[in-house]
Amino acid sequence: MAFINYENVPNRQFSGVSDEELNFYANASNERYLNELDPNFLQLFDDHEQTELDEETIKEMNAMEEELQCKTTAWNTSNEIKHLKIFLTENNLSSNIETLPTTILAEYLRFYYYSLKKKDGTDYAPVTLIGKRAAIHRYLTSASVNRHINIFVDKVFFAPTRC
Repeated sequence: MAFINYENVPNRQFSGVSDEELNFYANASNERYLNELDPNFLQLFDDHEQTELDEETIKEMNAMEEELQCKTTAWNTSNEIKHLKIFLTENNLSSNIETLPTTILAEYLRFYYYSLKKKDGTDYAPVTLIGKRAAIHRYLTSASVNRHINIFVDKVFFAPTRC
């Protein structure tokens, strides 16, 4: 049982790693994790009595969870746009991504993605980069910006292939 469903990730391959390899590593990691768990720890959950929640409590919990997810998504989007605009400004590029021509925006985003590193200088995991790209896409297509582009599928946003 894999905790990460790679079939729903927009990119089908990560840096030459096939879907089969990703699933193999995810399954191997999960098996190792489950084997290392203390059986007594798992028993705590099996012995715990389930309490019935009334419908009103369930609705309130769902509403709170939805509100929290919306706030988290909004914060992640805002934070990513802030980082992108700082990066563009520091590199003497226009940070007005709301109105840049699509071809220029695509080039700037390629440059941005290429330069992204963690604080310790290592590369981000592919899933993290996809999340960053999704935040930028959310912002560009939001009601306030309303750009009619899709940075996931529009050809201009794909790096040219070299033979």
